[in-house]
Parts: sequence; structure tokens; C-alpha cells
Amino acid sequence: MPKHIQSPFLYQTHQVGYKGITLSLPLDPNWCDKFAPPEGAKADVPGSFDGRLTPSGTGYVLKGSLVGKMMIPCNRCLDDVECKYDSVFTHYYTTNEEEAEEDGFGVTAIASDEINVEPILGEELVLALPTYVLCGEGCKGLCVSCGVNLNKGDCSCEAPIDPRWDKLKALKLSG
Repeated sequence: MPKHIQSPFLYQTHQVGYKGITLSLPLDPNWCDKFAPPEGAKADVPGSFDGRLTPSGTGYVLKGSLVGKMMIPCNRCLDDVECKYDSVFTHYYTTNEEEAEEDGFGVTAIASDEINVEPILGEELVLALPTYVLCGEGCKGLCVSCGVNLNKGDCSCEAPIDPRWDKLKALKLSG
């Protein structure tokens, strides 16, 4: 395993050599929480990244998979839902800034002899997580008046009546 500089995500290009290096990084729950976009999302167990960093042309290729699970609140009732992620990806690092600007997404310019894989792993984590989470198809959500989780029981609130319908109460049907 290559020697790390300051961070398990930072590698010097000379460490990669001409054959490349194998990376096997445990992703601490606190690390995952730092990148998780949904409000209230949390990782209870570590995730992992397994892959290879290899030289290629004017740069380096990072190929691997990011695997784990997070607890994300249901968008309707706020109960935690276990969401697994499994992202297989390839990312390019180049020493040619013009190449990075032309290719855009999936290419990062490196200006020094260091490659930091952390921002890419964080980006892949965000992309791997669902954008809308439900605890189940039939989730009833929360009562808009008192906030009771309607999946766990009814509340005692009366259904609010839209004041625009008040005039209809005065109508009498003849018949």
C-alpha cells in the first residue's frame, strides 16, 4: 500500500508509478455525512472505496466503486429509510489544463505532483444517493396541522376547509 501524505485521499504522482496503485479506502461515517446532500442524512456504518489509480497519457485514471449505505429521512413522514449506494465510475486527472477545460465533467486538472481523490469520491457519493426518498409507496406523510405521522395513526385534527368554498355552504339544493 502506498504511503499517504496528510490524508488517505491524497497521493503523490510518483507513488502511482507506471503500473498504478490499488486503493482500498474505508469511508468513515463522518466523512460520508460531510458530503450527503439530503437534510438529516447520516451514515451509521462505514462505506468503502475500492479501485485503481493508473497513469494514462498526460494524466491518471481513477477507476473504482463506492459502496455503502446511509439513513435518509422519508420526504413525506421524515422516518429514516436505509438507502444503499453502489457507484462504479471512472475519473480522469490530467496535467493539461486545456484538456480539462475542453472535456469538463469527469476530468480534473492537477497542477502539482499530488492527486486528491476525496472531492471525486464525495461527488460520486452525492450522485449515487437518491434525490427523492419514500419509506413506502403508501406513505401518508405528516398531518399539515399538528405534524403527527399519519402512518402511525390518525390525528384529532379536523381537515382544514378551504375558505374559497364557504359560499357553497349557503346554497340550498331544491329537489
